[in-house]
Amino acid sequence: MKGWLIPAAAALAAAGAVLHAGAPRAAAQRPDAIAFVDIVGGSQAELFTIRPDGAARLQHTASDGIVEAGPSWAPDNRRLAFSARVDANRWGLNVLDTVTGDVAAITQGPQDLDPAWSPDGRLIAFAAHFGGAGEVTASSLSLTPPDGIGARPLILLEGGEAVIRHPAWAPDGRRIAFAVTSRQREGDLYAIGADGSDPRLLLSHPGWDDVDPAWSPDGARLAFASGPWSPAGTRHAIWLLDLATGVAGTVAVDPARDLRRPAWSPDGRTLVFDAAAPDGTRWDLHTVAAEGGPIGAPLTAGREADWAPASGGEPTPTATPDAGSPTTTPTGPTPTGPTPTLTPPVVPTFPSFPTLVPFPTRPPPEPTQAGPAPTYPRPTASATPTAPATASPTPPATPTASRTAPPTPT
Repeated sequence: MKGWLIPAAAALAAAGAVLHAGAPRAAAQRPDAIAFVDIVGGSQAELFTIRPDGAARLQHTASDGIVEAGPSWAPDNRRLAFSARVDANRWGLNVLDTVTGDVAAITQGPQDLDPAWSPDGRLIAFAAHFGGAGEVTASSLSLTPPDGIGARPLILLEGGEAVIRHPAWAPDGRRIAFAVTSRQREGDLYAIGADGSDPRLLLSHPGWDDVDPAWSPDGARLAFASGPWSPAGTRHAIWLLDLATGVAGTVAVDPARDLRRPAWSPDGRTLVFDAAAPDGTRWDLHTVAAEGGPIGAPLTAGREADWAPASGGEPTPTATPDAGSPTTTPTGPTPTGPTPTLTPPVVPTFPSFPTLVPFPTRPPPEPTQAGPAPTYPRPTASATPTAPATASPTPPATPTASRTAPPTPT
């Protein structure tokens, strides 16, 4: 099982030994800066920030042979957590002070990826992969304090048939969304309590790759990337899922490029995402209105963007809809435009992780051009899929599960 461990990071990879302090001491960015990764010198992946208007592009890490990936802003708008390649088969988590340029290593792998800072700044969620020689034998969703002391797993997948990627915190800090990607790179979206309780399936397209969840600032919607899986390379579009109604639809589509890693602006009105060139040699950042509309011109070259929070310090928690109980009405900007004809992908009652529930019907083909976001009307009825098989008992400490193939849709 080689070559599918960390596709996004591997695309940026270059040889490196150890990460050290001594990054360029760039001037502090304004609070709404966008952090991202870009290639320097043909193969060197470094961390940058830029303003939403495309001004003040700043490099924050040194071109020293270390590969950086997956930046995530702290609530103080000053620190960035990111993953760095420690050696050929090992990735660890680090924290960068964007004002001083100092870098602190907080974990050492074996494969610690996709850090996501909690809204209160006290924890960093990340995907941890275990194994050796390029193989995965287990994968966990884990938490660590910013100093790296006391890291612990929330849930563990054994066997290497599927891996956990891309955790994203709800704005109130109570739940974490994440993707589970199979060996064939078909991804499904889940959520779990920050205390490890109540794991639930959020979204499953059989044969599609649903990845990169990003919770909206009001907690009502989930942006994600999705596309029909292809061994030649999946082309994703940017989608929105309304957590109260279960209605999903595309907000950004490009027939020629792969769109990934959506991130919300602090006011919830805009999404930034990366678009890969058809030959996979270049990535650009673009924006699109959350209400729908044309994709903006390239903001800058780069990928894996994260938009800084609205203000420094700990945010005021907001209510997050329970994905299994459609009782919360979205309070953010109201999308406009026609509603896509899609079967709601969320059912009223979710099975325990990791049992999968397919759509009642296979979703229609992906649009060939960008369209407006869905209006999210509340469905009047919802088809009920066949009851899933009962999940095996879960130990009370670190939950351990073995993922099986999803049932065939009827």
